[in-house]
Amino acid sequence: QITELTSNKANLLNLLAEISRPQISAKKLEQIIATDVALTYKLLRYLNSAAFSLVKKIDSVFQAIVYLGEQEIRRFITLVIVSELASDKPTELMRLSMVRARFCQKLAEAATAGHDPDEVFLLGLFSLIDAMLDTPMEQVMKKLPLAGPVVEALTSRQGALAPYLETAIAYEQADPDSCLLLLEPLGVPPETLYPTYLEAISF
Repeated sequence: QITELTSNKANLLNLLAEISRPQISAKKLEQIIATDVALTYKLLRYLNSAAFSLVKKIDSVFQAIVYLGEQEIRRFITLVIVSELASDKPTELMRLSMVRARFCQKLAEAATAGHDPDEVFLLGLFSLIDAMLDTPMEQVMKKLPLAGPVVEALTSRQGALAPYLETAIAYEQADPDSCLLLLEPLGVPPETLYPTYLEAISF
């Protein structure tokens, strides 16, 4: 059964699709963020928080992009949008998505397989988006311009990136033997599994 998305969630998903486009320019990114008052507010509040201890206040989206860089801006906005999409769901759903995203990313960084950690981060982050939207994964993927291997792993648990997600799920189910089997072809040293998960949950 396909649930019709509310107009707010449909807008957020469209925004997510725009942000996810690989060829998006910094200028276009700035325009997208600047037209959403809530996003702009959250971004500037985040950058001007004590965490950054900035000498000079950042007061525009352009300054934020220059300071953080395109990749980090994309990631921050993606996280904000996904948390908005999950706002009417149990907080555990968003938290689990974040843990999976960070865990998958860290595994990719430790692997010798040469996969892009940013792509693998998105794999973990979007692994529960069907539950957040009450919509089949295939339907959601049609709306998002994600890389082929990410879509394949999310929709059919197949392809080069699938072992990262399978490892995260096996770890959640307290099945370390499966984790080690899955990680072997990726070239992830077995001894990094536990510290990598600890790192993923400490945010």
